[in-house]
Amino acid sequence: MNIKVQLKNKEKNTLENGVIRLVKNDELDKVMDLQDKVIEWLPNKDLYYPTSRESIMRFTGEMGEIVGCFNENNELIGMGVYCKLGKDKENYGYDINISGDDLLKVAQVESTIVHKAYRGNKLQVKICGIIEDLAKKENMNLIMSTVSPDNPHSLNSFIKIEYKIEKEKEKYGGLRRCILSKKL
Repeated sequence: MNIKVQLKNKEKNTLENGVIRLVKNDELDKVMDLQDKVIEWLPNKDLYYPTSRESIMRFTGEMGEIVGCFNENNELIGMGVYCKLGKDKENYGYDINISGDDLLKVAQVESTIVHKAYRGNKLQVKICGIIEDLAKKENMNLIMSTVSPDNPHSLNSFIKIEYKIEKEKEKYGGLRRCILSKKL
């Protein structure tokens, strides 16, 4: 999968060519670097709960994929983590009382982030669309995610692509999160 995209770089006020594709195992440092930058730029660190390197590594194999957007310099400027956790305790299906084998049909958008210079290119929506396609190919019934209720840009992006707010609850050691779902 290589999807060509045109990107506006707000910092340089330029148009660039980019590509959305799966992130390779040897590019995990780029994932961690982008995540670190995005967290550093956040005025409120509770808006994003970082994914550990260990978890990222789990999601680049049998449990999922990382969909990345790269600029023309091959810099990772946006990404989304797709995973299927089955009966693992981290499956968001538990948050809405899904149980048993039904958990095996729940996919997750574990994380989505975009470099601040490239916000406004609808990359979160594009990346989530690709993640949904991956889930459909694997015959998943439901896709879920979590978003801080204090992050209106991300929450609105999910709502625009027909995710439904199931509930709000504390997760990740006391952070408020909206639990989102979409039937596939």
